[in-house]
Amino acid sequence: MMKNTTMHTPTSKRLGLGLKVTLSTSLGLVMMSASAVEVRDIVNLNTNTQGVYELSYQDLVAYGADVVGEQVSDLALMNQGQAVQIQVTGSNSNSAVFGPGSVIRFVAHKMDTLYTDTNVYTLRSDAANAVRMSVDASTIPQGASATSYLANKSFSPQAQYSFTSPDSSDPWYAKRIVAVGAPQSESISMQLDDVAAGGNSGATKAKLSVSVWGSSDIAGVADDHSFRLAFNGQDVASTTFDGLRAETLSTELEVVNDGINTV
Repeated sequence: MMKNTTMHTPTSKRLGLGLKVTLSTSLGLVMMSASAVEVRDIVNLNTNTQGVYELSYQDLVAYGADVVGEQVSDLALMNQGQAVQIQVTGSNSNSAVFGPGSVIRFVAHKMDTLYTDTNVYTLRSDAANAVRMSVDASTIPQGASATSYLANKSFSPQAQYSFTSPDSSDPWYAKRIVAVGAPQSESISMQLDDVAAGGNSGATKAKLSVSVWGSSDIAGVADDHSFRLAFNGQDVASTTFDGLRAETLSTELEVVNDGINTV
């Protein structure tokens, strides 16, 4: 029989975050404890641009995010229910605590769905999902540094919707061309900045790709659609096809302007 039993239940700042029960008896001391780590969403980060992002402690405080005193090891980034690899640095005074001088770096991807182009990343306090970027400490090869790289520039506003789209997953399109009895055209201006001098040659030659699709299928007509593609006033590609289907015109470009280019 157990005598002189006492139970102590310390308070917790939130129900379920921690529980410690101590039973004291004349026969001895028995301790049972259970605990759970607090998981807390800190802030949602919205982006419609792909690239490498860096957020400082000061940035997050300015956004109104409560990050004061957060442990570096607890910070996690979630996207679509999956943990995202991030890099987190400690504060100026304590490498284990996120504070003044700390930064978070991660690679964001843009969203492209029927309903939104905004991707949402959630920064949270969640040690179980705190996945970190790996570090490549291999020696950098000797030799000349690259002076240029290939970059993509796209024009794809989801301006209009059509139920006749041959792609059931994406019925949106940027521009519509209707030609009845005579050719019709549409022009698109694209700004290309810092085009490398001499870079448009050999294996690094610039490439242009344009996706089109037909929205009519006329009985008795062999090819319902005829497209001609021009870049800066010069014809570079053409195609004809029939019916409700998509086609892609692709070609290498001989001359690319640093600045405005017209398709």
